[in-house]
Amino acid sequence: MVHAPFALFPYAARLWLTRLPVVVALASAAASGAAAADRRPVDIDAPPFQAVGQVNTEAYGRCTGVLVAPKIAMTAAHCVYNQRTKRFLPPSSVHFVLGYDRGSYDFATVAEDVRIDQTYDPANPLRSIDRDWAILTLKDAAPASIRPASIAADIGGADLPCISAGFARERPYQLSVAADCTIVGRSGTTLTAAGDIVQGYSGGPLFSADTQALIGLQVAAGERDGQRLFLAVGASAWRDYVAEMGTKSSKAGQ
Repeated sequence: MVHAPFALFPYAARLWLTRLPVVVALASAAASGAAAADRRPVDIDAPPFQAVGQVNTEAYGRCTGVLVAPKIAMTAAHCVYNQRTKRFLPPSSVHFVLGYDRGSYDFATVAEDVRIDQTYDPANPLRSIDRDWAILTLKDAAPASIRPASIAADIGGADLPCISAGFARERPYQLSVAADCTIVGRSGTTLTAAGDIVQGYSGGPLFSADTQALIGLQVAAGERDGQRLFLAVGASAWRDYVAEMGTKSSKAGQ
């Protein structure tokens, strides 16, 4: 992101998403008063963080993504949408970088295909927030030394400790995790978590703190009654599509 906005924020300063298990007011990114101390750097070479990468676009956008197979990465759909042209970006303009740390990196490639839920509507992001996901088929496979994130089969109930990772706006060149992350609600495939994420975390992974499996993709943030909350598209919304694309990729490589 040469500082791309968290796509939902500009639309939603006064909107309320009441269909979620908790009511979340989506506020302006600039309104967040959380300090950088609420997010701490992590070792990007250790699992599951070695699977977390930057998603950079030629529309000067920067988000976070996560590797789920050697040639497949996940991010948010709004991260590959060009607000200026009102079009989704061509795959070749979407770059995925792993092991990025203060200017150095372990692996970089571009997408050769981007799959988005056809019912996701970037003009009405609140109405289709549970479909705000994108699957990137990468031009090059990540090296075998980088272990893709495992996708959770089920996240269980609420009060699940979680790990929220991303490249935050105040520390865009170093991966960090948000403090005190807990799943507090679930509605369909949308997860609500207590914790603080900011611009740059969009599209990034939400891991189970217990199993380190990938349980969702972070897509929006806000607050209720002074508590910082964020929303994630749960793995059940896109897990089957990833499996299908992984099978096709394996057959193509034979």
